[in-house]
Amino acid sequence: MANLLLLDTAELKPGQIEPKNLNAMIEGYVGKAVQTIVDDVVLYEAKIEKVTKMAEEDPNKDVEKLTEDLKNVQIKSVPMTLNSEESKFLRSIDVRIENESGVKSGLFGW
Repeated sequence: MANLLLLDTAELKPGQIEPKNLNAMIEGYVGKAVQTIVDDVVLYEAKIEKVTKMAEEDPNKDVEKLTEDLKNVQIKSVPMTLNSEESKFLRSIDVRIENESGVKSGLFGW
């Protein structure tokens, strides 16, 4: 991965992080952030697909229920806040897909 931030290698003040270490820290943080976003999108798409497939296989499918179920699928694997009163937090959808490392997902990601 190319350096994301080129820092002046002028004299460091006490307590400052060396530029090469800072660049590595930034690259690590950005890499983890991007991976989290990708994981959330992949899981979201798999959950939407599963809910839609379950509705298509249901002989008594209810369009309003499908719309509500699709609306309640969370974009983030782990919600930022939890409100047990909201219906979208009362159901978790287990899709059991594999990530790029071959690890199967659980209820809240990998």
